[in-house]
Amino acid sequence: MVTKKHNMKNIKIDVDKNLKFSCSSCGACCRHWLVPVTLAEKERIESLDLPNYDFENSAPEEYFTKLTKSLYTINKKSDGSCVFLDDKNLCIIHSLYGEEYKSLACRLYPLDIFEWKDNTVSATLKFRCQSVKCTQNDNNNDKVALHKQKKKILSFAKEVNSSADGIYSEKVPASLEKIRFIQQAVLKILNYQKLPLKIRLYSIAKIIDFHDSKKMATAIENANELFIDDAFNFIKKAHSELTEEYNKITKNETVDVNNRIRLRFMLCNYARTDENVTEKSARQRIANSFLHFKFSAGLATLHDLSSEYPQTNSKDYLKTALNCTLSEKAEELLFNYLNSRLISGHFFSQPCLNLNFIQGIKHFLLSTVIINILAAIFNNATKNEDNNIISKKALRKSLSVIDRTFSASDVFKFSGMKFTEERLSKHKTYAIILENYGCFKK
Repeated sequence: MVTKKHNMKNIKIDVDKNLKFSCSSCGACCRHWLVPVTLAEKERIESLDLPNYDFENSAPEEYFTKLTKSLYTINKKSDGSCVFLDDKNLCIIHSLYGEEYKSLACRLYPLDIFEWKDNTVSATLKFRCQSVKCTQNDNNNDKVALHKQKKKILSFAKEVNSSADGIYSEKVPASLEKIRFIQQAVLKILNYQKLPLKIRLYSIAKIIDFHDSKKMATAIENANELFIDDAFNFIKKAHSELTEEYNKITKNETVDVNNRIRLRFMLCNYARTDENVTEKSARQRIANSFLHFKFSAGLATLHDLSSEYPQTNSKDYLKTALNCTLSEKAEELLFNYLNSRLISGHFFSQPCLNLNFIQGIKHFLLSTVIINILAAIFNNATKNEDNNIISKKALRKSLSVIDRTFSASDVFKFSGMKFTEERLSKHKTYAIILENYGCFKK
């Protein structure tokens, strides 16, 4: 494999300074995922002298399952854990030989790293891992700040050997160079703390709507540093008008039945746990599709999709979110998560289902609502003094689910889902959805 040489002085690294991680050896990542390994990685592991592992005389697929000529997965034990996980929740390969002998997938997790064609390397962390932290006020000294690991990030980028690129939209195929200015403008608006978070999100939706037409092609194609300042100054000067406009749009408005069905459809596809359809029979896939249809129609529960979700008396999960409000700490965590995803750019192009920028930013905006709806469901299932105030713990649990499917579920590449996200992200519709189900303070 040909890899590129990296010069730390020339490469820009996009990483959120608030992201922190250190492994707690919980073993969860050695149970949740099917781990891919290349033929070279498989042969390297088989060359090791591991106690109680007989690679030479074992059956062909005792430790690895072949997917293609050069790609395998590591097998699981009967309890669902990796065959190389010992009874202390430690990887026997790592314990005996060190991290470098493990597969790239194992060494990377929970890092998510891509190199882009504009000489940028982006890095973030997967919130599926419970050891990941993202907060400005975290005093845990054992959590290693991701932005301090530049050499490690660049080393992994070299191994991943990606070359992510992107266009603004199908109507306006502006280059990655121009996208970066729009990305920075959106990031600056999200960080404008003088506006409530829901108004910042609405403002982003409005600006994206405004520029998503052929009439605005010239503005996007000529975007530069001035675009960042112009977009932000518009929000800064018009923040009172934007708030008034938002309040006018949302006053006494409820989400219509068609959009409620679309939201349930989105919630279902974020919550689904059958991404690995290659392991399912045709009969099972049909059964899953029918179950997803029932859920979208309000006739099935999240617990029916997976035992990971709590049992509830009601199937109307949107109604659960209607009366809930994020606690201050939960909203801070939500902001930090959204900020980290915008900084990394892992909401479009190769890091996220090869969506173009416009599709990706709409996917990003709508995921915020789904995060909060799911957090309300988790919160409602706990015995809190006030179940209407969403705790940071419930929001964190929701993020672990959403972060799993946000950029991994192929469902979000389908034309039907793109149409759904297109309809729901129109700024007026989005405002009404935010106000009803966003769980922000009224």
